[in-house]
Amino acid sequence: PVSLSSERTLGARSNMAEVERVTESYEGSTDESEDEESEEEPKLKYERLANGVTDILQKDAASCMTVHDKFLALGTHHGKVYLLDIQGNVTQRFDISSVKVNQVSLDESGEHIGICSEDGKVQVVGLYTREGFHENFDSPIKIVALHPQFGRSSSKQFITGANK
Repeated sequence: PVSLSSERTLGARSNMAEVERVTESYEGSTDESEDEESEEEPKLKYERLANGVTDILQKDAASCMTVHDKFLALGTHHGKVYLLDIQGNVTQRFDISSVKVNQVSLDESGEHIGICSEDGKVQVVGLYTREGFHENFDSPIKIVALHPQFGRSSSKQFITGANK
């Protein structure tokens, strides 16, 4: 049955005749028609990334990814991070480690990237400058997050997390 709150919502947007029609059609529905409605896939427009992504994924497996308005960053199980344009072309590559990259983080401006890996390495790199920070921990680092204003701030804040 139609709940009172959904009748009120419909009534606020339309007249009572439409509310009654919706109520009648709902009450007259069978389980079969409900199943058909719930099976419909959402219609999304998408394109598969190609170009460099295809080459990367033939040799390695993706372990993490983050998206910015300008590009996306893909970390792999073999310790590499790739910056890709929206067509999937590799624009930059970082050899971080020989083991899995656990997370990639970007600041708001997309000018700095933070990377952590299973061997305890954490790196924060300026994508358009030579600025960078490197830290080694004694346990796998699972999470890294840059402050949204990392590039504009004088304190250069970021956080890391492990299972300990």
